[in-house]
Amino acid sequence: ERHIAKAIRVKLHEIFGSDSEKISFLKNLYNGKEPIADISDHNRIEEEIRANLLKAGGTAYVPENAKAFLPVPEIISFIIDAGGIPCYPVLLDDKNGSYTDFEQDQDQLADRLIELGVGCIELIPGRNKFENLSRFVGFMEKRGFIILFGTEHNTPLLMPLTVKTSDRPLDSYLNKVAYEGACVIAAHQYLKSGQEEGFIDEKGLAKTSRKEEFVILGKAVIEKFLSEKSIKP
Repeated sequence: ERHIAKAIRVKLHEIFGSDSEKISFLKNLYNGKEPIADISDHNRIEEEIRANLLKAGGTAYVPENAKAFLPVPEIISFIIDAGGIPCYPVLLDDKNGSYTDFEQDQDQLADRLIELGVGCIELIPGRNKFENLSRFVGFMEKRGFIILFGTEHNTPLLMPLTVKTSDRPLDSYLNKVAYEGACVIAAHQYLKSGQEEGFIDEKGLAKTSRKEEFVILGKAVIEKFLSEKSIKP
C-alpha cells in the first residue's frame, strides 16, 4: 500500500504543474472527496492517498483472500526456526474506539494466544487511548505475557521517537512493562548469539514463568553494551 501510494504521489507531481491541478486530480481519485493534506507535504499526501484509495471503501481496495495466508502454526514454526520469538501485534482501540473481533474479548484473546504457544505481544501505544492501553497491558501482564511497545516508524514521516499513547505520555507502570519486555528480548538475543537456548524452549513455548531471570540478564546485557558504546572514541 505504501509503495503504491508513493508511486501515485510521485506521478502526481510529475504530470501536474499547479497545485490546483493536483488537488483536482486527487479529488477525482477520492470520488469527489476534498483532499485535506497540504499538497507540498509528501508524507501526508501519501497517507491520504493510501487511506482514500487503498483502504476499505476506496476504489482500489482489494479484500484479503484467506487462502493466501499460511496456517498460523506454520508461521510460528518459521519464526522459531529462525531464532525469533513468536509475537502477536495488538491493534487494540482504533481512532473510533472500536476493537477487532479477535481482540474484543481479552480473555479469549489470551486463551487463544496461549493455545498457540505465543507468549509475547506488541502494541503501538500511539494508536491507543491511555486508559484502554493501561487496562489491557495490566490484564495481559497478569496472564503472563511479555509486552513490547513500538512506534511504527515504517514511513518517511518524521515522528517522535518517544513512545506515548494518543492522548498522553506513558506512566511509570507502562514504562516499567516496556523496559522489562525490551530486557527479555535483549537476553534472548544474547543467548541465541552464543548458540544457547533463549526465551523459547525446545518445545517451541515461551518461558514466561522465568521472565524475571530474563529481565535481569537482559538488563545486564543492555547496560554492558551501552557502557561499552559510551567509552568508544
